[in-house]
Amino acid sequence: MTETKEHKLWFSLYDSSEYKGDTMAFFSSENYEWAKVIINNCDVIKGELLDYLKDHKLESYFNASMVERKNTWKTTAIKWWGINLNSNQKIFSRTSKIINSFPNIVSASFNLLEANSKIKPHHGDTNAIFRCHLALYNPKGKYTMWFYCKRRN
Repeated sequence: MTETKEHKLWFSLYDSSEYKGDTMAFFSSENYEWAKVIINNCDVIKGELLDYLKDHKLESYFNASMVERKNTWKTTAIKWWGINLNSNQKIFSRTSKIINSFPNIVSASFNLLEANSKIKPHHGDTNAIFRCHLALYNPKGKYTMWFYCKRRN
C-alpha cells in the first residue's frame, strides 16, 4: 500500500467502533515538507512552551477517561479544527507562524503527560487527517515526530 492510495473515509461520530480500515498505520515524517519544517524548528517551539510554563499551567485534558490517572494529561491548543485560537496564537506567536504557514494543518496543541502516567489506547475522530506527535522533551535527548492513522497490532 502506498501513502497516496485513496481510502474510504471513516468518522467516529458515525461509527463508534475502532477504525478497521486499510489506511497505513504509520507514515514517515521525512516524506512531508511541513514535518521537516516543524522538526527543524523544535528549539523555537520548545522555547515558547518553556517561557509560557514559567508563569502558566496547562489545563487538564477534557476527557479524563482517556488516562489511567485523572489530571495527568495537560494541554493548551493554538489551533482547533481549522479555528485559530487567537489568544493562544499571540502567546505562541512563533509557533503559530510556523503552523499557519501550512494551511492543511487543522489542529495544533501542546500536551504534557506527567511522569508515570499513561494515555489509554484510543482512536481519533477520523482517518481523513494525520495525527502527529512531536516530542519536545525526550529522556533520550532527541526530538522525534511520529504520526499514525490506526493502532499497530
